[in-house]
Amino acid sequence: LSGDRFFYENPIAADPDRDAFFRSRPQNLREHLPLLERVKIFDCSCCPPNLIRAIGSIGDFMYSVRDTTIFAQCYMSGDAQITLPGLDVALKQRTAYPYDGSIRLETETAGTYTLALRIPGWCRSYTLTVGEDTVTEKARDGFVYLKRCWKAGDTVSLTLAMPVERMEANANVKNLCGRVAVTRGPLVYCAEGIDNENIPLKDIRIRQDTDVEIVQGGIENTAFPILTIQAERRTPFMQLYRPCQGSLEEFSLRLIPYFAWANRGATEMNLWFLA
Repeated sequence: LSGDRFFYENPIAADPDRDAFFRSRPQNLREHLPLLERVKIFDCSCCPPNLIRAIGSIGDFMYSVRDTTIFAQCYMSGDAQITLPGLDVALKQRTAYPYDGSIRLETETAGTYTLALRIPGWCRSYTLTVGEDTVTEKARDGFVYLKRCWKAGDTVSLTLAMPVERMEANANVKNLCGRVAVTRGPLVYCAEGIDNENIPLKDIRIRQDTDVEIVQGGIENTAFPILTIQAERRTPFMQLYRPCQGSLEEFSLRLIPYFAWANRGATEMNLWFLA
């Protein structure tokens, strides 16, 4: 998040104790493990130039064109000049997406053309208005098409519902059987030990009916929504094995967006939790 450290791999769990054990073994007995902390440079840092390429391609990610239709693909704040046959269209877009589902577009160009707004696959409920008028057209192939004789200053407001959801994997993803991940809108959330008293994160259970609180927080001056969810864990015990007792204690589990992990030193991380 400071903009000067990175890594390549994106594991769905990280364990500093396991990492330390394998790094202490002879070279031929070590298991490959992803990094737990981002670094400033690798021996062969071949991918960082792609960051420049990605920044230069943001406009193409944001909008695409077919004939007289402008497709709004990726939502973000920005001003755009888009060339259609015989017409240059100026669009403004303002949003806090992906942290918030409210998106507002304003056209500064009069003319007849179509705005096609993407409805993401994760979204099951949305509202859409043009000016004060509610749009009733349904999405087709992931887009709502708004063909109008637009006037300069016309506004389009799209609100995507972003409930917190528990996601489960297909049974063929064998390592994830009986586990759930937590999402909100397009963001996947994970837990880090540094936020959760360094308790064993893989032993945590998240029920379907648990309460969730959304609070504003952040790391390294980057603000984003943080989730606090009521979860359960087994009462700690010293034996290596014991008869099942079913004793669980409740606690508040703190979750951050997955993209933000590994910014505060080596700490345990987990994304999929027991159901």
